[in-house]
Amino acid sequence: MNRQVAIILMIVAISATGYAQTSLRDSINITDHEIKLHPDSVQLYLVKASLYLKVYDWEEATKTCTDALYKDNKCLDALYYRAYANNNLRRYTLAKNDYETLIRLAPRNKEARLGLIYTLTCLKKHNDALDQANILIELFPDSSEAFAARAGVEEDMNAFELALYDLDQAIRLSPTESEYIIAKAEILIHLNRKQEAKTLLQAALKRGIPQESLLAIMARCR
Repeated sequence: MNRQVAIILMIVAISATGYAQTSLRDSINITDHEIKLHPDSVQLYLVKASLYLKVYDWEEATKTCTDALYKDNKCLDALYYRAYANNNLRRYTLAKNDYETLIRLAPRNKEARLGLIYTLTCLKKHNDALDQANILIELFPDSSEAFAARAGVEEDMNAFELALYDLDQAIRLSPTESEYIIAKAEILIHLNRKQEAKTLLQAALKRGIPQESLLAIMARCR
C-alpha cells in the first residue's frame, strides 16, 4: 500500500468515527497537507470535498470540486458533489448543469437523475422533471426512489392523485420506508382525507415502523 492510499484510508477512518465537527475539521487539515504533497491527486480533492459536505460547508465543497474537475473534467464524483452543494446553496441552475453533464457521461447514474429531478422541480421546470422521472422509472422499474421522485414532482404540480398513485408504488417496493408513508399521509391530510391517513399510519405502526417517525403526523389526523 503506497503512502497516499494509506493517508486517504486514515482520513476516512477518522471522519467515520463520528460527525464531531472537530474530528472532521482535523481531517480536512490533514487532507490539505496531503494535497500540498500530492497536488495532482483527484482522490484527495474528493476526500476533502466529502468532508466539507459533512460539515455543511457548501461553498468550500464547491470550490474543492472545481479544483478536482480542473484536474479531471470527467470526474463523476466531483460533478455530483458540486451539484449537491450548489443545490444546498440554492444555485439550482449550476446544479442542473453539473447533473446534466454527469448524466451525459453516465446515463444510468440513478443518484444524478434523482438530483436532477429535484433541481428541475426547484426551478419549476415541472415538465422536464417529469420527463427525467419517467426515464428513471424506465431505467429502474423496481426503484422505490424513482416513483417517490415522480410523486414529489406531481405533488408540486398539485397533481395529488397521480402523486398518491406513485407513492403507493414506492410503498409497495419499500414497505418499511417511513418517508414514503409520511409523504402519502401528508397529501391525504392536505386533501382532508384524514381517516385514510390515520388508517395508513396505523397499518404502518402494526408493521413495526418506528413510532417516533409517525406519531407526530398521526396527531394531525384528528
